[in-house]
Amino acid sequence: MNTRIKYGNSEALLEYMLDGGTVSILEAILYFGVQSPNRAFTQFKRKGFIVKKKSVSMAKVMVRLNKNIKCNTPKNLPIRDIIMSEYYISK
Repeated sequence: MNTRIKYGNSEALLEYMLDGGTVSILEAILYFGVQSPNRAFTQFKRKGFIVKKKSVSMAKVMVRLNKNIKCNTPKNLPIRDIIMSEYYISK
């Protein structure tokens, strides 16, 4: 009898967000392996969670990413000027 509980990428992302974490599309893919983060956010909304987003600079996302993994951008990419979305679950 197989009693393994299936714990997938989207569930890990949801748990992280429920613990107060904010996540960008890049982080959802790189940290959690979620292949389609927007689809996951839609599923969370359908489950009744209030998923909100705010705009942040790519520099902020890159600083957060580089705390755990090495991720570089091209030298001439203006990461302070590029705006990305950051998602979180509203309490």
